[in-house]
This record gives sequence, C-alpha cells and structure tokens, in this order.
Amino acid sequence: MVLVPIRAFAANALGEARDGGAVPALVASMNDPDRHVCWAACISLAYIGTPEAVEALEKAAKSSDQQLRERAAFSLRRMEDIQNQWELWE
Repeated sequence: MVLVPIRAFAANALGEARDGGAVPALVASMNDPDRHVCWAACISLAYIGTPEAVEALEKAAKSSDQQLRERAAFSLRRMEDIQNQWELWE
C-alpha cells in the first residue's frame, strides 16, 4: 500500500483553487523529497497557469534532478489541456 503524504493532497487542493498566491508554496514543494508531493506541485502549477507558475516549471524543466525535470516538462506539455479543461467547467 502506498501512503501519500497529506502535503500532496494540499498541493492538489492549491492547484484546484487556481490561486496565483499559492505559487511560492508550490515552487517550494517541487523540491519535497516525496515524489507524490513533487508531482502534485508540478501539476498544480500547470493548473494555476500564471506567468510565475510557468516560469517556475520552465526553470524546473532544466534542473539537474532528472525526476523533477521530467515532472516539470510533463506539466508544461499538459498545461494547455489543463487550461482548456478548466474552461469547460467555467
């Protein structure tokens, strides 16, 4: 059984809220040692989609940490799909 830390659920909630004020906390969470938290932070930044969020993902996509680089790059590729998805719900 995989135990996902509450920090990952919190990162998801911040992304779903689409609050640009959450970007600094999510950027910090991208460096969390737990892979679930890092993944949730990257995806949540894509959900928020502000210029600051995009900049953070672009920077992470150039990281020396391979897992962070892959998660950030995936999130950047998915950003357009995610933003379109939100438009359908609005």
